[in-house]
Amino acid sequence: MRLAEGPLGELVTILTEAGRQLDGIYYHVPVERATGTVIHVHGSFGNFYHNSFLRVMAGVYQDAGLAFLSFNLSCHDGLAEGYVGVDDFEYVGGAVTGFRSSLAEIDAAISLAKARLERPVVLQGHSLGCDRVLYYLTERTGRLDFVLLSPCDSYALQSRWMAPETVETQIERLRTGAPAAGTEAAAGLESRYLRTSVEALEWLPLREYGIRCGDWSYPIPITRGALLEILTGPPLRLLRLDTTEGFRISGHGFVYIGGADALQTSEAELMFRHLEARADSIQRMFVKKGDHGLLGCEAQVARAVVEWSKRRGG
Repeated sequence: MRLAEGPLGELVTILTEAGRQLDGIYYHVPVERATGTVIHVHGSFGNFYHNSFLRVMAGVYQDAGLAFLSFNLSCHDGLAEGYVGVDDFEYVGGAVTGFRSSLAEIDAAISLAKARLERPVVLQGHSLGCDRVLYYLTERTGRLDFVLLSPCDSYALQSRWMAPETVETQIERLRTGAPAAGTEAAAGLESRYLRTSVEALEWLPLREYGIRCGDWSYPIPITRGALLEILTGPPLRLLRLDTTEGFRISGHGFVYIGGADALQTSEAELMFRHLEARADSIQRMFVKKGDHGLLGCEAQVARAVVEWSKRRGG
């Protein structure tokens, strides 16, 4: 068996202000040649190592003097144990953790990066991680530049998934509907160490959330509370292309969109224009054969990010 080779990084644990522990990997750059740090924010059901382009980017970024921090948000994967302190744990993961938790967690990642290397920080998001980055930039004061890889119109995707039911009807139904089967049976379960509320584990049928592209479908397991935070929050507003959401970002951005990305619901031009109207500047990158996961163009995109970073001043 041949082991994959790649750049070496240090496993790190990031502590949020509330004490939640987040795992990640930090790819160092010697201080004397460092120009900044790129912090990667993963997408739905992702984590700090899953996408193959991360290892390619780490090597390209390091060679160019950019440190690279990729870390697990508490919404990583589907369901996992998330520790707070030494003994207490709670269930976390993309299926149960609220979208808004990303604010404090990106705060913690930025604090770690600045403690390791006092250089400019760039936030990089992939897929639903793009929504998390934009949400952070609209909620926090100050200026940060950003990289968006495969941003998608989550409203259009969910509309396609739920058709003929509308997303608005789905939201109302989920808000007023009866608890999912099994909740009452679980209500009596208690643990000295478990912090997660029973309501957080109220699983929905697989038909409620997912992605449909032609004949291909990807149902996503999720709980009621986590889905409602997505459906009523930033993911269905910030990158929705049929509205004029009036947010503004103080910073320069780099945006990659692949022509073979099955999750794109409109022409790339519309997404580029949507973001250009809301940021100080946007560097476009369209790769005709590029897909959602950057397969086959990982190094090309990473090198383009490096050149953009140099032009914007590091």
